[in-house]
Amino acid sequence: MYYFSWPLTRPKKLQLAGIATAATFITYGLNLIIWPAPKMTGMPGMGGGDAPPPMWFNLTMWSANFVESIIFGLGLVFALVAFPFFRNLTTHRTLGGWAYAAICWETLTWWPHDQMHRVRKPGDIMALLRIEVGFHITLAIGSVIIAAFVVAMLIQLRSLSSLKKEPVKAAP
Repeated sequence: MYYFSWPLTRPKKLQLAGIATAATFITYGLNLIIWPAPKMTGMPGMGGGDAPPPMWFNLTMWSANFVESIIFGLGLVFALVAFPFFRNLTTHRTLGGWAYAAICWETLTWWPHDQMHRVRKPGDIMALLRIEVGFHITLAIGSVIIAAFVVAMLIQLRSLSSLKKEPVKAAP
């Protein structure tokens, strides 16, 4: 039995909301501690020289970082809650396990992924290569796995629907 098993009671929903919120603010707070801000000057199209980036740029980056921290918190909740569903699949169990791992990877890695982009020194092609291989390629593979899982589940749903002689109805 899993601690966060269905149906979720109100106290457990509140715990999950607390976990997501805590993870959001912890990761957002750790951004500049784990990945200190590089000196951002001479940005193309922004005046060049030693001028710091404009405030709108900083606000946009901080907002994007906050959204990625929210996604991390939601990914953590997904990892805690969704595992029993994927574990108990009777068909497509292996593909379901890979889909669960891919969804966790895609939601939990946006935070470090973006921070690594932010602190990469311009011209450091090895750092760029590490980001490309470590994140971009694995995220693309994960997307294909998730798509295959969704298609397999839709095919299964359609075949179950045809057994009942009822058409599959779209959600309202």
